[in-house]
Amino acid sequence: MYQEDGAPHAEVQTPSRRKISPPLPFKIKPKVFGDWFPGSEEPQARPSTVLRVSDGWLVAHSHGEFGGWLEWFSVAGDSTYEISHHHIVDFVEVEGELMAIEGLAHGQSSSGSLVRLVQLHNKWTTEVVGRLPSAPRAAVAQEGCVLIVHQQGLLRS
Repeated sequence: MYQEDGAPHAEVQTPSRRKISPPLPFKIKPKVFGDWFPGSEEPQARPSTVLRVSDGWLVAHSHGEFGGWLEWFSVAGDSTYEISHHHIVDFVEVEGELMAIEGLAHGQSSSGSLVRLVQLHNKWTTEVVGRLPSAPRAAVAQEGCVLIVHQQGLLRS
């Protein structure tokens, strides 16, 4: 989802074709799940979404049942720390507040939440502000609220 000329628009994209915008100016050292799957050395380095913030980058990874996490990187990418284990799908700014939608659909389970991202003592942190009826797919800010596409429909928060 995106906003253009003051109106929300949606475009269908599969996770493997989703464009990461803006692109990161550095390479991420991948986490390797070889410990989970003996004999497998396939890295999971492709972020699900990224956001440039005043002090660097917020980089989200959502790899389904294999894990999800949010991390901060410095502008040059030479410093990093893990923020949370949320499966962040999208970032959205609403009236000066940075929010994210996160969640996971796997098997018969589908859940998600709206998360606020704030800096405390020069470190980013997350706070769940609301639960979603099912796993989210995309979000866009619209007139002081958030429009969220989730597995069961559209939600205005």
